[in-house]
Amino acid sequence: MNMVSKGLTLLTGLLILFSCSRQDNRIAINKTKKGGLFEINANGKSLMFYNKKESIKVDTTTFVPFTDFDNLKEMKSPHEGVFVLDFKLNNKGTSKFKEMTTRNLGKQLYFVVDDIIVATPIINEEISNGRIQMMLADRNEVELIIQYLKN
Repeated sequence: MNMVSKGLTLLTGLLILFSCSRQDNRIAINKTKKGGLFEINANGKSLMFYNKKESIKVDTTTFVPFTDFDNLKEMKSPHEGVFVLDFKLNNKGTSKFKEMTTRNLGKQLYFVVDDIIVATPIINEEISNGRIQMMLADRNEVELIIQYLKN
């Protein structure tokens, strides 16, 4: 094998390796985990924030549970100090989330992990495609969510 052939073989091998390593690094969600996305309800269940001595009442009848989540992926944010979690919902979750976002435009939803509120994203628009991109300013929140959902 001459030098050009060896070089092309090596380059092809590196491209294949690089292509494989750039696969979508989505994490399957453990659907037995307790929690999901909730909306506020004055007559609902009282839940505490993970980093505050404060609670909020959430609706436990209209939430999107983790059983309706397919997977998650941490994404790079264009903003320094901001972290993005990208969630994909199944068909049932997509339908529920579309209704929830329509009802809560301009309001917060509550991302709950094991009966503790870990994030409170604000709904800017109706979301009908089953993709949730949640921006978080706290790296601890990101790690908490990922560790909880993948185990």
